[in-house]
Amino acid sequence: MLVDGLDEEARPGPLIELLARLRVFGFRLLLVFRHEGGPGWTACRDLLLLPALLRHADGLLERLKKAESSGDVQRGIVNSASLGSVTETADRHRATRRLLEDVRDPQQRLNRLRALIKTLRADLSKAERT
Repeated sequence: MLVDGLDEEARPGPLIELLARLRVFGFRLLLVFRHEGGPGWTACRDLLLLPALLRHADGLLERLKKAESSGDVQRGIVNSASLGSVTETADRHRATRRLLEDVRDPQQRLNRLRALIKTLRADLSKAERT
């Protein structure tokens, strides 16, 4: 689904509420804003973007944890009984993810979340290559 021009809508509230419901039901959304801070930006950030990015970060964390643990088991470095130590990178990023809950400024939280996702992608790429 693509919603272009949401930031030009005079009263975006009802449309944002509808989009939030669709997201909850698994629809993928592509919202186009010409710049952050326009009408509806705050509601979209809080109701649509942040929850979607948090879910994406959680998915990347799970993939990284699996990639780290299965890679070391396959190489014979550890056995399945000692997996706690092989997911060190994923565990460190999970702690960073938990700290995001304490960030009160929504824009700062969004920026930190974007940075975490970028780091997770890079680490996941490394883990999957090995």
